[in-house]
Amino acid sequence: MSDLFSFCHESGRRESGALCLSVRVRDAKALLAEASAPPIRPLSIGTGENVVKIGGETVLFRHEKTFVNKPGLAILLSDQMPEAEVSGRLQRFKELKYERVGLTLRPEMVAVKNDSNDPGKFEALVKRVKAETDAALILMTDHAGAMAAGVKACADRVPLIYAATAGNADASSPWLRRRNVLWPSEPTLWRPSASSRTN
Repeated sequence: MSDLFSFCHESGRRESGALCLSVRVRDAKALLAEASAPPIRPLSIGTGENVVKIGGETVLFRHEKTFVNKPGLAILLSDQMPEAEVSGRLQRFKELKYERVGLTLRPEMVAVKNDSNDPGKFEALVKRVKAETDAALILMTDHAGAMAAGVKACADRVPLIYAATAGNADASSPWLRRRNVLWPSEPTLWRPSASSRTN
């Protein structure tokens, strides 16, 4: 009890001992929750049947415990690929299904890469992928203008944006925060500490 009194007195609290103890328990719970949270926050990419969940894992090796999320399967398209190559990959994406251990596996994501640095070409490819597939989308560009065009074309699909860099963060972050996107930083996603969270 003297320890409790000392805590309340030193922290400048005027509450009763019971209220002060309640505050200590709440603070302890918050610290434990922070310490036991997975190192990578859980995220969901895409919508509908093709939602891909990543993060939230608390183990490094499968023999320690089971992994929570199955790995997502994706194909890569570039806005500099020939038309025939893009069409072939999209067709294979739609047709590929196979059964393994009683599960039907298929690709769920399409990564669209902006190799051209041309916002118009990138937006056109993103629109095409969205129109022709039900895929979750990964938009790969460090060009702020192309990023804006790509996100505008598919924000309702909750795309993953790759990636935030020192060169595009200032130009892109204000409007990206208002949109329905997931935006990791290079080289990986991380769980920010309580002191660095702003929302």
